[in-house]
Amino acid sequence: ANYLAVYPSVGVIRLIEDAARIAKADQRAVRAAIEILRSADVIELKEEGVVNLKKPLKRGEIPL
Repeated sequence: ANYLAVYPSVGVIRLIEDAARIAKADQRAVRAAIEILRSADVIELKEEGVVNLKKPLKRGEIPL
């Protein structure tokens, strides 16, 4: 399941910790993925430390 589809608004620290645990990935890799999603206008990162999903994606749809 897509984490942000289930939790479309989540704290950035919670997202990083959960995604790293689920994907068995380094937290730095998760931070890099968040930046890619932000750059692709898929998510917005609020000053308050909240990540909001702007548009759902299917697997393989991330424009790089």
